[in-house]
Amino acid sequence: RIDERTKRMVDLDRIRLRGLVTRTEFEELNDLVPIFNEVHITKGAAFLTPDAVEEILEQTLEQDYEVDTSPDMRQPNAILMFLRLEIMRHTNEPHGMQDRF
Repeated sequence: RIDERTKRMVDLDRIRLRGLVTRTEFEELNDLVPIFNEVHITKGAAFLTPDAVEEILEQTLEQDYEVDTSPDMRQPNAILMFLRLEIMRHTNEPHGMQDRF
C-alpha cells in the first residue's frame, strides 16, 4: 500500500518522465508502476500541456492505493536500456545523434 502523499510523488515523477520521452516510451515505462485502480496519469493525451499538468496535480486522491509487488523490471533499468538502445543505434552515424522529435 502507498498513501496519498507517496502517490502524489509518484505522479510528479511520472509527469517529469513524460516530458523527457516519447508517448510510446512513456507507456512502456508507466506500465512498470503497478498501482491498482488508478486513472491513467495522462489520460491518453498525446501531448503534456501545462493545463494537463495542473489538472493532474489538482486531482483529489484516495487515502491508500494498492500496489502490485510481483517481480518486474524497475524503471531505472528500463530507462538505461532505452538509453543504451538509442546510443547503439546512432553510434556510427557520420553526423552523430540526430534529433528524435
